[in-house]
Amino acid sequence: ETCKIGTPQFINKFLTGLGPEYEVFLTAFYQNHNLLPERGSNGEVTKPAVTFEIALAAAEQEEMNIQQREKTKTQQTALLAGTRGLRKDRVTQTCDHCNKPGHNKAGCFGLHPDLLEEFRRKRALRSERRETKLERRKENSSSLQPDEDHTAAIAFLNTAFLSLQP
Repeated sequence: ETCKIGTPQFINKFLTGLGPEYEVFLTAFYQNHNLLPERGSNGEVTKPAVTFEIALAAAEQEEMNIQQREKTKTQQTALLAGTRGLRKDRVTQTCDHCNKPGHNKAGCFGLHPDLLEEFRRKRALRSERRETKLERRKENSSSLQPDEDHTAAIAFLNTAFLSLQP
């Protein structure tokens, strides 16, 4: 059994179901978009009503904005946590063999060439992992195809318990 509602009610139901983190977005959306068309004195439409596709695209954009804000907040927290760990009283090691700072005899590449090879191998692996992560991020951000996403979302919502009435 289905329940038929009009497009404006459907859009409103969708938007109000987004949740409390979308309150600012909803205020701005309702100020800039009409759920019902505006008509002039002669009955002619002067400003059309917002479509579900536009509402969906705006909500998806806001979702990406929220995710980006959360990511930025997490990065800032991590940065602050990292700076607390820096110590000014840190003692720098000096190698007794080569007199270079940053390591001791046990970690000296001059005395232990095998350590240098291991260091280079690990650095190359880190670099590869970093590149792979960057490529995945690029793929994920470029794989957003709004037309297909919107079509799938509309199809899902239309086959749910609500169907649009033209």
